[in-house]
Amino acid sequence: MIRTIGVLIGIFCVLGIYFGPSILFPIPTLDPKDNPAIEQFVIQHTNDERMAAGLPPLVHDPLISDIARAHSENMSRLGLSHDLEDREPTDRALRAGYNCRAYRADGSYTYGLSENILQYPVASHLDGFETISEAVAHDLVNSWMASAGHRANILDEDVHKIGVGIALLENASDGQGWTGSVIFATQNFSSCR
Repeated sequence: MIRTIGVLIGIFCVLGIYFGPSILFPIPTLDPKDNPAIEQFVIQHTNDERMAAGLPPLVHDPLISDIARAHSENMSRLGLSHDLEDREPTDRALRAGYNCRAYRADGSYTYGLSENILQYPVASHLDGFETISEAVAHDLVNSWMASAGHRANILDEDVHKIGVGIALLENASDGQGWTGSVIFATQNFSSCR
């Protein structure tokens, strides 16, 4: 019995060395069908950050998510930028039928959408999360929170709505030998209620 257990352990060790850890512990992968789950987890983690800072959670707006998703898909073709095809966030919002002018407490007003974008090479890890979608969403929000300008958008007390769009570019290459999946992510925020 002990000898059988020893042989089995030896076989698993050899398999692990030869095939790498993925033979024993499958590495999770992303698929474009995971995009809606990632979007929802980004909203959840963004609201967790806001509530930790004493701010109310943002309300998800499906039209703003459509605007964000279209921009992420456009970035997956044209590259990371707030301004693609001569359209910045407010231009894209107006073209989609989202017209927002919100007044602030000091009497000034905001017009259109604020935006966070990110290009993220997908790392296959779970880091204690149940799904790769949640792990990726957590990484996206943490990346934005580590940047002063992006953090300011997330923690802006004058915004009330959020939309998130994800586009997955599979088989991307950096031209230096790396290939893998890349996520283009867009968060749009609105001060309208």
